[in-house]
Amino acid sequence: MSMEFQQGGPFSHGYQVGEKKLSPVNRIFEVLFYQLKEETQEIDYYKVELLAKSFKPKLIVAGFSAYGRLINFGRFRNICDQVGAILLADIGHTSGLMSAGVIPSHSLCRCCNEYYSQILTRTKRKIDESVAPGLVAGAHFHTITAIAVALKEAQSSSFMQLQQNVVENNKHFAAEFQRLGFGLIGGKTENHLIWQI
Repeated sequence: MSMEFQQGGPFSHGYQVGEKKLSPVNRIFEVLFYQLKEETQEIDYYKVELLAKSFKPKLIVAGFSAYGRLINFGRFRNICDQVGAILLADIGHTSGLMSAGVIPSHSLCRCCNEYYSQILTRTKRKIDESVAPGLVAGAHFHTITAIAVALKEAQSSSFMQLQQNVVENNKHFAAEFQRLGFGLIGGKTENHLIWQI
């Protein structure tokens, strides 16, 4: 279960038009999409919970490609617990902001860390068998090196300042768009994204 692509969800989490499955994820898995509240353009956690209870997904993805608000990971954790689903927090678009402390990550850590070892214990063998040797061709040392450099950079004060500037500048852009009469999905931005109605 993941966020609807047309409402800000990543293409890689599944996308289809009618019966035509356009994302490889949809071709492998049955995907149900949650949506935003029509009035506020925010994630409708109540409807996510209702969908999850009726659909009983094995995995719920909390993440986006184009959504200017923060995600309540604790609420997603609670929904997953109610239906026995694994929570996948896709923080690809916000991890830099989280690592710099510009947007909260503590709720993500609190709600996920206690389940981390339990999930790994249940799924480690399946993940290992699906990745190696099937999807791995080598050690990819260039990728390991790039990650090490990025992690070192993320510890610097200049990186943290850059992340703060990105969010502050984006809030100024959003305010100017609204002043000019443009509507924003979710009514405002709380991260690095602006999504117009």
